[in-house]
Amino acid sequence: MDKHLPAEIALNIFFRLPVESALECRRVCKIWRNLLLHDTYFADMHLHRQLGQLDGVQRYHNNTNIYGTSSDAEVDLCLLFMIVGYEQNGIVKSIYYDRINRDDKQYPSKKITRRINHLPMKNQYPCDLMLSSCNGLICISSKRGRDDCVYICNPFTREYVDLPRFREKNLYTYIVNGFGYHPSTKEYKVVRINYNYPAPVGHIQVYTLGDGRGWRDRGVITYLFDNVSMFPCRGILVNGALHWLDIEEKKIMAFDLADEVFCMVPSPPCFGPSIGEHYLDLQELESCLCIVHHNNGESIDIWLFKKTKNNNTRYNVKEQDKYQSWKWSKEFSIACEGHPSKFFAPLALTKSREILLWHKYDAIIYRYDSTTRTLEKLLRYDASLKFSHQIILHNNSFVSLKALGEKDAVDIL
Repeated sequence: MDKHLPAEIALNIFFRLPVESALECRRVCKIWRNLLLHDTYFADMHLHRQLGQLDGVQRYHNNTNIYGTSSDAEVDLCLLFMIVGYEQNGIVKSIYYDRINRDDKQYPSKKITRRINHLPMKNQYPCDLMLSSCNGLICISSKRGRDDCVYICNPFTREYVDLPRFREKNLYTYIVNGFGYHPSTKEYKVVRINYNYPAPVGHIQVYTLGDGRGWRDRGVITYLFDNVSMFPCRGILVNGALHWLDIEEKKIMAFDLADEVFCMVPSPPCFGPSIGEHYLDLQELESCLCIVHHNNGESIDIWLFKKTKNNNTRYNVKEQDKYQSWKWSKEFSIACEGHPSKFFAPLALTKSREILLWHKYDAIIYRYDSTTRTLEKLLRYDASLKFSHQIILHNNSFVSLKALGEKDAVDIL
């Protein structure tokens, strides 16, 4: 096949295809299979193109648009759903995948049928699983010491690895996890913070995919990253750092994935003394750190941490003085129309700056128009999703765990 189609033309075609379509081409011949599944250059460039389409910018070397990227490209949002259901044998965990068009004007009911069947979601794993996604890799982890699973998988190339378990187990351990990538070091890291109640001291450990060193101790932290909601607390990845919120102290802490140190991020105005018992949620929205402030269960304010000078949207968590050019901005104030506000979480923005939100109980995705101040249903998913733990954004990719150096990574057939 390669004799009839030059490699550069094949690459140009593959770069333009979504992962699901390009992946089918691996069946044609061994050369294409190796290119699609084991070539790190192809995986990196294909991922950059996908991210460039989502962000509406070109992210390629020398500013050349050889892969046909356009800021006007129509790119669907990819979503992962963590589902918990009940069967005769007890609780069953599943992960489903779906796409939606963020600018679709229809509001249909929809049933998800694309279950990722090959993930070994064993029943002994607890209900309170956390789900994170970064560059096509997903991280599934627990928050309890007795079930300290940490599992990394690319659901479309079907590679996975189970990371080593804790050396010591404690029934009363609470675990906070985060998963992310730093563009300068080009490393993927899992960070877990282990709290042994009642002491509010977290022991920090870091695992770098592929470096062979296993879990490394990185000191302690005295902030308690717990969560007042039913949903597990996970690190929020923005600009190469994982962010957590100490609700009691009302402090945002950032763990830089390059230097592996914590520093404090300036607090938004809504963290003032009048906050009372209002519910706070830390999120990421359009590559910005985001605070969701739930006001007495009736409305939510959405704050973004944004650059006030030039177009550089990245901040360096190591240099505190850099924060002088950053500012918290209240972008949205949304009345929840009779729904308890704490069940809403932001997902993404449309091209017309409408905000998409998902309802944590009713499996409904809403769209809020700030001009008309209306909240409309975009999609209503099947009722079986009412036990969903999370809905998160996900980018499909060809990132390979084996190519990263994970020798214990295996293929799910």
